[in-house]
Amino acid sequence: SLVRNLIEFRWRTGVAGGDAASVVVYGRMPVDVPIQVLMIPLGIVIFPFISEAAASNKHRELFAGFFSICRGILVVFLPMTVGMIILRNPMIRTLLEWKNFEAADTLLTSKVLFWYAFGYVPFALEVVILPYFFARQKTFIPMAVGVVTSTLNIVVLYFMIWHTSLGVGSFTLAIVATKTLKVLFLIPLLKLLFPEEHDWGRQFLRLANGLVRVAFATAVMTAVVLGVGHFIETLVDTSTKLGGTLYLASTSTVGFTVYVVLVLLL
Repeated sequence: SLVRNLIEFRWRTGVAGGDAASVVVYGRMPVDVPIQVLMIPLGIVIFPFISEAAASNKHRELFAGFFSICRGILVVFLPMTVGMIILRNPMIRTLLEWKNFEAADTLLTSKVLFWYAFGYVPFALEVVILPYFFARQKTFIPMAVGVVTSTLNIVVLYFMIWHTSLGVGSFTLAIVATKTLKVLFLIPLLKLLFPEEHDWGRQFLRLANGLVRVAFATAVMTAVVLGVGHFIETLVDTSTKLGGTLYLASTSTVGFTVYVVLVLLL
């Protein structure tokens, strides 16, 4: 990861006239902060329980807990992904556009955040998956997968920067794509760690059922947010600081309320 980061930092200075060096940092903050605040502490808290369950051969309880956490991640981060994509422009404009941070910087940061928002779910899943390997003292497996995906990230990023028109979005799309691939590698390897556990099929069906309900609630939330946003745009100039704040506060509040009600009802 250190080598990958050094290479990425170097390449940022050559994209968008060097502005990528700063806008990538700004664009990643809205995603990184919730992961650091919610998921990193959760990973620390659950590790002792996972270790105890693994040592006591309580595999059914262990994986029931894993899939419960996965369902919780979908409930929290799937709507956050969609909401961040929809509201990224007014959010960046309202929070960051000031003095030397101009409209052009908002546009660049928005491109960064668009792709990075897709990383909510894989980033959160990685935090939950890793303690299961640590509990089995199989730290080499995630380390090896991490080396492979980090190397792949460098290759993918190089291609995107110099052979596509993604620009600053290349940095976040590359990391989200390779992090998703890492998670997809690690989940099947969990089964290899606990071959005596045979409840995977039923748990995946429950997870899929939960995903359908969350996706439906998220779709309704999206329609409501877009509708409320269109209505607000007819009342105020959302390009101003006050109008943008009103737009962001109204759409996010109504969208959050609708989503919570639907999740509780479903």
